[in-house]
Amino acid sequence: GGGTESPPLQFAISNLREVQWEPTMYRANNTPYATAAWSGEIMNDTWTHVAIVNDPESKNTTMYVAGAPVLRNVNGADGIAGFPNNPWVIGAGMWNNGRGGGFFGNISEIRVSKGALASNQWLTARKTRVKGAGVRQAIRGTAADDMISGNPGADTLTGGGGADTFVITSSRDGLDTITDFDPADDMVNIAGLLEELNYTGRDPFGDGKLRLMDSASGAVLQFEAPGRAGTYRNLVLFSGVPASQLHGKSVLIF
Repeated sequence: GGGTESPPLQFAISNLREVQWEPTMYRANNTPYATAAWSGEIMNDTWTHVAIVNDPESKNTTMYVAGAPVLRNVNGADGIAGFPNNPWVIGAGMWNNGRGGGFFGNISEIRVSKGALASNQWLTARKTRVKGAGVRQAIRGTAADDMISGNPGADTLTGGGGADTFVITSSRDGLDTITDFDPADDMVNIAGLLEELNYTGRDPFGDGKLRLMDSASGAVLQFEAPGRAGTYRNLVLFSGVPASQLHGKSVLIF
């Protein structure tokens, strides 16, 4: 870091397998320089939770790895607000006014939060993947948090314990029945379905692409058939759960 085009923040992995978080700051003569927070060595083939905490009062930056603070941190950092015209670079470094030292790998997800997260909200808290292998199956999850995917055809899905996510990806699926959907903990992810339908809006219910209807067996999630405006097909039956409990983005992920 420290080039005239240095980004305000850089995140990288060193050749010694250390996590580096580098804010850029200004010297008294208004020239940029960089200083880094460093972790200890991290292990291969292991998900690692890294949190960077910026204190706006002290301007100190502290790195936490798996919930524990590292010993080498940053004091007096300006942060993003001090560099309004420079980009935030993740996955590369800066040398001689050019990008360099890029990752040999990939970053799957980055989350920015306004406060500390409980350990069960860390991205390392991965759900158990449960997927069927045929058509018209009874698919059951585990006692932990699961991500459950059905098959083409009408499946019966049971989450079991934990906070489960039921993934629906295709309009060619039959009517899947979820036997134990808990609106307080479980969710249905239909992002893949909406992508298949070429829907790019933000409110599929308001736009008439999705609707929830009550039936004698529970709420039914329906989608508008492609090329047939006003005609709906059944997608998911929430057994024993009325539609009034299912509205809202906390239940249906778009």
